[in-house]
Amino acid sequence: MKILEIKNITKNFGGIKAVSNVSFDVKKGEILSIIGPNGAGKTTIFNLITGFYIPDDGKIIFKGIDITKIPTYKRINLGIGRTFQNLRLFKSMSIFENVLSASLVKSEYNLLSSITRNKNFYLKKSEAEHKTRKLLEFFSLDKKESYPAISLPYGEQRKLEIARALALDPELLLVDEPAAGMNPSEVIDLIDIFHKIQETFKTTIIIIEHHMDFVMNISKRIIVVDFGEKIMEGTPEEVKNDKRVIEAYLGEEFISA
Repeated sequence: MKILEIKNITKNFGGIKAVSNVSFDVKKGEILSIIGPNGAGKTTIFNLITGFYIPDDGKIIFKGIDITKIPTYKRINLGIGRTFQNLRLFKSMSIFENVLSASLVKSEYNLLSSITRNKNFYLKKSEAEHKTRKLLEFFSLDKKESYPAISLPYGEQRKLEIARALALDPELLLVDEPAAGMNPSEVIDLIDIFHKIQETFKTTIIIIEHHMDFVMNISKRIIVVDFGEKIMEGTPEEVKNDKRVIEAYLGEEFISA
């Protein structure tokens, strides 16, 4: 079953084609990776899926709904979440507050409830707090919930950002370079975390990543983009041995490693 369909999307910035006629589908429950050189258009594709940009041409279909031109907040409500290449945590807020802020987005209480602090408000607040603690426990951050986010090591800040994205209950999670800056031990741990996310939350995941060991160990399918165009789509083994991908991105040294 397809959860996402990208149909011939194009995005230009002035005279530069950031994304050119790109198409692909994402199956429900899979982990798909998008790779390519810096400036290839990977993050622009994420920005188009999440509504930060509107494509100049083409369509984006999510769960059978044409979301090409609807605003970002509506896409979040439909079930799309993301993280960013550069961490965007609320650094002075506690770890708990960072995740709670997203948990409360999904809480169903109205303006009157929040003003009057009625029974429904406290019930929804309690549910959001419980959900936040369960997520922090899942990522082994529960012992540090009162710490400011900025106090965490880099690898744990990455985990916190993923936890906050999951608090939005996404059916589709877009993750931009989660392994960036991590050591080999942290990368191995991250691979395990993503498998557990998929198993526990039943979330479909699209990952942008340059760390090839991570990509090859986490992905069922890989899409390769270069100069804004999709040049290859296949299994890790097919991508690893494709001449166009080797020339554009991987290099012969990756194959012989």
